[in-house]
This record gives sequence, C-alpha cells and structure tokens, in this order.
Amino acid sequence: MILPLIVLALMLVFGGIWLIQQDTRRIGAPHLITWGALLLLASLLMGVLQLIAPQADPDAWFLTAMVEAGSVALALLALGLVAVFTSIPGARTRHLFKFLAGCLGLVLAAAIVWLHVVFYGVVPVLGTIMLCVMAPLLVPAMTLITLWWWETVQRRLYRTPKRREEHELRAVLVLGAGIKEDGTPTRLLARRIDTALETAAELPPETPVVMCGGQGADEPVTEASSMADYAARQGFDRDRILLEEHSTSTEENLVNARKLLTDRDVLSSDRSKNHGVAIVTSDYHVPRAADAMRHTGLRGIAVSAAGHPAYRQSARIREVAAVLTARPFLSITTLLVTLMPALTALLSLVG
Repeated sequence: MILPLIVLALMLVFGGIWLIQQDTRRIGAPHLITWGALLLLASLLMGVLQLIAPQADPDAWFLTAMVEAGSVALALLALGLVAVFTSIPGARTRHLFKFLAGCLGLVLAAAIVWLHVVFYGVVPVLGTIMLCVMAPLLVPAMTLITLWWWETVQRRLYRTPKRREEHELRAVLVLGAGIKEDGTPTRLLARRIDTALETAAELPPETPVVMCGGQGADEPVTEASSMADYAARQGFDRDRILLEEHSTSTEENLVNARKLLTDRDVLSSDRSKNHGVAIVTSDYHVPRAADAMRHTGLRGIAVSAAGHPAYRQSARIREVAAVLTARPFLSITTLLVTLMPALTALLSLVG
C-alpha cells in the first residue's frame, strides 16, 4: 500500500509544480503540492510504523499514519489561532488573552500526546472515528499552510527583474484596505501606497498608478481618493493617479481598473497582448489577489507590501475563509478527497 501512496503523493507534488510553471498566479496548484506533501508524510509514517511492528494490520497502520499526519496540519492551524490571540494589540498587558492563548496551547499539546498514545496502540475503531472527525477540519488547515508558504514563494518570484520585464508592465494598481475616521489611510494601507510608489519609480515616468477602493458605510470619503491624497502628500505627481472608486471587492477592483485602463488606451482590449500591470497589496493577500488577476483576465504580477505584524496572523485566517468561499469548486473537491479515506475506513469497519 505504501508504494502506490508515495507515487500518488509525488504525482500531486510534481503536477502542482508543473501547473505553477505554466502560471505562477494559480492558487489551486500550490494546494496540490501541500496535499501531496501531507500524503507523502502519511506514507513515510506508515512505513516507519510497519518497520516497528510488521505483524500489525496494514489498514490500522494506514489509519494511524493518516491521523498522525493530519494532526500536524491541525496543530499548525491551532498555532495560527494562538498567534491571533497573542497578536491582538495590547495583548501583552491583557492577562486574559495570554491566559486563553496558553490554555489553547496546552489543550493542543495534550491532544497530540493523546493521539500518539492511543493510535500507536493501533485501535482501528478510534482511528476511524478520529479520521472522520478530522477530515473536514483538514481543509481549512491545509489551506492555511498553503497560503503561508505560497505567499513567501510568490513574493520572491515577483521580486525578480526578469518577471517584471516579461510582463511589460503598463500600470500599477493599489488595492484599498480601509481608511481612518478622519479620511486618512490606515498604517496597513499606507504601506501598500508606499510600495506602489516605489514600484512606479522603477517604471517609465508616464506609468499611471490606479488607486482602487470605494466608500464604506463608515468611511467619510472613498478609499481611492484618500489614497490619492496620501500619494500627493508624498510628492507623487497627481496627474499620474487614476481613481477607481466604485468597487467593494478584490475582483471588482481588478475588473473596474482594467476597464479604466483600457478606456484610456493604457492597456489593449486584445487580451492576447502581453501588456500587464503590477498589483500592490499586503503580503498575506498576494495569493488571492494574483488568483483574482488570472480569473479577471489581467496579465501581470502581484507586488507584496509588508503587512502589520499585529494583524498578519488574523488576516491569514480571514484569507482562508475568503479562499474557501471564493473558490467553491476547489473547497468541495478537497473536502471530498479528504473524506474518501475516512469513509473507506468507516465502510471497512462496518463491513
């Protein structure tokens, strides 16, 4: 059983790498790599367990290996939630948050120790139950892991001059991120604008910068106008700034910005041409923004602006929910694949 699992795991990993080589903006391709790595880990664990006790039931060892590998993914998800607790501004002085985070960490550690003790004893019934309970939780856990490592890879990919040159960048787009009550950008948004201005400085002087963002119910002005005022205060030429003030989501940002640039002949209406744009957003948002660019037919790259450390972990958790919601086919497919071993084990146990 181990060899077919290893072959399948390697197929997923190399298939994901091949898809990434075709288009670095795909968000489904890195998911294949992550799931392949999980399956490879389970296969290796199964091999080690069979070496320790060759007389044991292979199906029971498979359950054990799957639960062990899955517990690693769930541990990372739980640690991400702990990081959310501890990264809340002022948490260092709020003993309640530190206490809750500590309790969650202890529960996590106790659960993993319990899993090891129980499943090294090879109890198929408990293994099947745990696998069935774990399967749906693995989908957000693996999505979080994927976004974490893929964000880092994309940031390095798009930083290279070769990547920027091959897309013939014609404009810079800045995605909005909320403004303060006085109408000025938040620190997070200011970092995006600063990064956009640095990117524009590396391009021809006529390259426009599109500020994207509508007006929320609690915002005194549109995010786009607030961003433009901030850029002007930094000494950027106001004539190079275009405003996209009607969007409320990432994909709307890109669709409206594309139309704006096409109407002004900055981009060609012929999508076969290689002209592209640089989309500037926060580091944690790069994978979803790049994928949205691909879905809306925009060519180009996503440029990463440093997110605020206090909110980065909680933002990643929100990104998990956004990806699972925005890409239902991907979410349902991974859920069904995850449930297959659990259902197989359950049917074999009942039978």
